[in-house]
Amino acid sequence: MEVHLPEHPIHTWKDFWIHLGTITAGLLIAISLEQSVEKVHHIYQRNELEAELHEEAVRNQAIMKLDLKVLADNREWTHALRNNVDALLEARGKGKRGKAVTAKLPLRNNSQMIMPSEAVWVTAKDSSLLALLPRSEAEMYEDVYLQHDFLRNVIDRAFAEDDNMLNFENKVAFEQVSQAPDKIAVALDLTKLSSEQLQQYSTLLTHELTQGSQMIDFMKYYADENNALLSGAETEEELHQRMVEMAQPATVQAGH
Repeated sequence: MEVHLPEHPIHTWKDFWIHLGTITAGLLIAISLEQSVEKVHHIYQRNELEAELHEEAVRNQAIMKLDLKVLADNREWTHALRNNVDALLEARGKGKRGKAVTAKLPLRNNSQMIMPSEAVWVTAKDSSLLALLPRSEAEMYEDVYLQHDFLRNVIDRAFAEDDNMLNFENKVAFEQVSQAPDKIAVALDLTKLSSEQLQQYSTLLTHELTQGSQMIDFMKYYADENNALLSGAETEEELHQRMVEMAQPATVQAGH
């Protein structure tokens, strides 16, 4: 806003105060308009951020549903394989030769896990947009995305330790045989392994089962928090309350 000199000379105090009042009123109106525009812009940014965070939560819920299916299938396959390995070890301990047990293995899901996204959250933190959210809402999202970090750490550890299993399987030259577009079965002739190799394999499979269970547990908790958020929770306290409510079985009414 520019302040101009009066068009006519000021001869009296009355003219001076009128001119000063006009300038002051103009400045106050200009400042008020600027603040209003900025406030409206912040409201728009906040609504846009909340919509993007919600969309990311929706996508992540779908991703985790598929991931949990992959993890459950892999755990079933790994558990069956370990049972076969242990059964052969037990048979050898009784002096029996044992039989090939490939046929007992279920089909293995060959789909790959997809890590849930945190792109919107990270961008909002790096650009200081989180300051636009109410504190209670920001804390709720912080809690949810903390579960993302926990899950990522568990998965990273599992993948890092997977080398031991891969090295063992490559050493004994197991063959993979495709049985369906998204399924594979491993042609395992366990009878060709020594008892020492079978014991080593059983230990590796047990460790993989433990890691798989950890990933499932962390992902389920993350999915539960994310689902509570999508149900309309607006604070961290309400988020946890909704998780508790969702975990409770439906009350059976008397007489039904």
